[in-house]
Amino acid sequence: MSTKVVFVHGYPDTHRLWDPLREHLRGYDTVALDLPGYGRDMPSGLTGTRWELAEWLTGELRRFRRPVHAVAHDVGGMVLHSVLKNNPELLRSWALTSTCDPDWPWHHNARVWQTTTLGEAARDEYLGYPREWQIIGLGEAGVPEFHAPVTAEYYDATMFNAGLAFYRSAVYIGDWWPEENAELPPGLVIWGNHDRYQAPQHGVKLAARTGARFVALDADHWWPLEQPRQGAEELRRHWAAVERG
Repeated sequence: MSTKVVFVHGYPDTHRLWDPLREHLRGYDTVALDLPGYGRDMPSGLTGTRWELAEWLTGELRRFRRPVHAVAHDVGGMVLHSVLKNNPELLRSWALTSTCDPDWPWHHNARVWQTTTLGEAARDEYLGYPREWQIIGLGEAGVPEFHAPVTAEYYDATMFNAGLAFYRSAVYIGDWWPEENAELPPGLVIWGNHDRYQAPQHGVKLAARTGARFVALDADHWWPLEQPRQGAEELRRHWAAVERG
């Protein structure tokens, strides 16, 4: 397959989220991006709002000069919603997972981050913990045990502030929800059937609205870490169908 595959992570992750899955995709031309401020410095002039991330991702995809197969999780998936709606010509196909349903309330953590003072308090409390406590907390939040130390290493003040900026700009995100019967590139919706933050029925609804295939994996929110082999199999099946036309 000659089409490039572009992976986009969510919060509070980096490109390392995709490492186990990409191990099962050797031979494919893949790249995993880091959102601005996630595991790297925030570029000057940016704070991490959804509009800034959408403009950034659109620019990154344009650099490939040909439509790509895009795969995005969580916050990255919400940002890919914007590309899908406003610049679908950049996509050969798309796969979305664990994004939000604009008709459904945000989960508890997101509502805290969206609230001035409470979000900052959550940030300061987390960053004040010893690293081993941070790792335990991430595990309790659903990050697989083997990956929680990796997440903790990069989940710093820069990323936390970027997350606050994103979630506060995304109290309402319905303007990025795909239009019914819109002509879109071929899509795949993958969801963990035990996702504690975004229930699988949100994925079913998204798939029905876009004409995408829906796949549920035996996983929680972080299925790329929990079920990388099965996820890779579904992606290969999706891309093969797209390439066959």
